Amino acid sequence: GTLLAALVPVVGFNAVLTSEHFASFLVFIILHVVALVYYIKGLLTPRLFKVAMTFVLTVGLALCLAVVAILAALVASSPTKGWSGRSLSLLDP
Repeated sequence: GTLLAALVPVVGFNAVLTSEHFASFLVFIILHVVALVYYIKGLLTPRLFKVAMTFVLTVGLALCLAVVAILAALVASSPTKGWSGRSLSLLDP
């Protein structure tokens, strides 16, 4: 529904780009991941499924940690430490 709202000229891509809709995107992704896991579980043997899940979770955790480290480095190297101009103007009028 959110992606179809982008076709409405008045709404445009605001529904896709704003942060208010991230929760619905997250639910959409979680539902598809769960469906994929059940589908793959039906295809593989229990032992092979356990090995595959261990591998996927290990790689996923490593990627998440790498992304968090990169974001922390980017925020630490920024002169405003992640604060936007609007937030900084509230702190120092």
